[in-house]
Amino acid sequence: MTRAYCFAALLGTFLVPGPLLAEGTGKITGLSLYSDQCVETLKEALSKVEGVSEIKVDLKSRTAAFKLKDEEATNRLYIAVAKAGFHGNYDIAKSVAIKGFIPVAEPIVSRDEFAEIKFKNMHVCCTECEKVIAGLFKDAKVEFSGKGPLKEVKITGRKLTLAKIMEPLRSAGFRVVLAD
Repeated sequence: MTRAYCFAALLGTFLVPGPLLAEGTGKITGLSLYSDQCVETLKEALSKVEGVSEIKVDLKSRTAAFKLKDEEATNRLYIAVAKAGFHGNYDIAKSVAIKGFIPVAEPIVSRDEFAEIKFKNMHVCCTECEKVIAGLFKDAKVEFSGKGPLKEVKITGRKLTLAKIMEPLRSAGFRVVLAD
């Protein structure tokens, strides 16, 4: 098992073969950026990644752009974004493409219905994040717990399915990992 797959198991995200680069630029779109606090949370996470530079995070377009030093920086970037609780669409320049890994969200296959679904380590750094998440589920009760930018989110309602809950969250740029 490669190091990337080991990290993926810990993060709740699968990594599959895809393009990486020896050096180049990258962009992530569709991130859960809803306030200046969200922007700062992501900037802080990206600034700690060795080999990632020229970081620009834009609230209006919900994107992050950056320069990558090498393949290892790309792997570290994927992990840092997931650990910070964000989910997005990666566009990594292929000027010097080599075989590597790109993150892909877990497929949702369960059709089971639940009265409650809990997620852990979700990026909910501000009241705007809370409003966006609650707005996605108007017919359900949404509760947040925990301190800091990563929180547990509990959604309670009638006939909840993983697909009905996880897809809107991912589309809004939130990384979702089921709580134990």
